[in-house]
Amino acid sequence: MNQSNSPDEMISVTDFAQAHGINEGKVIEMIKDGFYVGRIIDNNWYVSKTEENSESLKEESQGKHLFSFEGRITRGRYWGILAAILVVNFLTLLVVGQTVGSTNNEASGLLFAGLLVGLPCAWIAVATYVKRWHDLGKSGWMVLTQFIPYINFLILLYLGFAPGIIGANEYGEQP
Repeated sequence: MNQSNSPDEMISVTDFAQAHGINEGKVIEMIKDGFYVGRIIDNNWYVSKTEENSESLKEESQGKHLFSFEGRITRGRYWGILAAILVVNFLTLLVVGQTVGSTNNEASGLLFAGLLVGLPCAWIAVATYVKRWHDLGKSGWMVLTQFIPYINFLILLYLGFAPGIIGANEYGEQP
């Protein structure tokens, strides 16, 4: 392996791909999507050596970090989480909507179940917005801009398309 020119604690994408039998392009794509920890230095891609023993450090801890307001996430993960929340909320509304004509006891029970699904989804959404703001080098308090009518949609798009800060920032390593 040719690791003599690689930064400390990093291995080249070429070496990593060969060791794991993965296409180099796929490894780079997975770095960009946040599945592997890595970065580009002098037009060369590197993967963190911590990934050598863990197929995907990010995937193992995703559940724990889903509710956390700490750290940073990529644009791909941002869109993935928001899409999952949208699907879960749609399915919940579909089930609750089917029971509107039911007896009051059944309907109120299902509305309560809808709240049990909706509140965690709202928490995850806010945590996701905070982590995207962190990736852009901004305070998580910027999430309050989501409460500004009409502007909130533009901010949602901005968070989804603006590239994050390259390298570490005060909120953590580059995802």
